[in-house]
Amino acid sequence: MAKNVVNTRVPVEVRGRELLAMILAAGTAGLMLTQEEGLEAVQNGFATVDTSVTEGETAKVTLTEAGEASLAGNATAASAFEVEDNVEMPTGTKRRGRTGGYPFAILAIGQSFHVSVKAGEVPADVAARMQSSVSGARTRFSEETGEEETVKVKTYAKGDDDKFLKVDGKRVVATETEVTRPKLKATRDFTVKAADANDPKGLGARIWRTA
Repeated sequence: MAKNVVNTRVPVEVRGRELLAMILAAGTAGLMLTQEEGLEAVQNGFATVDTSVTEGETAKVTLTEAGEASLAGNATAASAFEVEDNVEMPTGTKRRGRTGGYPFAILAIGQSFHVSVKAGEVPADVAARMQSSVSGARTRFSEETGEEETVKVKTYAKGDDDKFLKVDGKRVVATETEVTRPKLKATRDFTVKAADANDPKGLGARIWRTA
């Protein structure tokens, strides 16, 4: 039986490493945070927001690889990805769906950086998991247009074990409401593609700034 949605919650007051630790502890379920609570971590590229999973004014926040590296005390995470010129973007590569340490902020148009495969991964897996970081970067480098837009915001039902209920592998929608918010216009754009053995850095994914 699904739980009733509770509208009251204790605000998350911690920031920095303490907040990252809380997000990490939440695992793949993510930590439900308001925009104000998660803003610093997201802007630093240490966390990403899944706006398809919301409860009231909160949305699901999970750590990026850079966030995990920062929490582990890896001070070199921000410089681990080399910005490169003159790497041609391949055509015809399928894009699959999934922000830091990743050098989005310093990329010029046409520049790119490479993210290597992990054990057990293929390049398409890396491209898929980087999609959320690319989406977060687009949002980060956006500005309000002065107009408003109406979007649908969903909340998802949970069971007595506090886990999301699923039917045929999909989460059960508890509520769906329309929300009016400021319309944003991206000031920068990025794309990610799987990188094969022809890439100068080998197998993985490569992210370009395209605009």
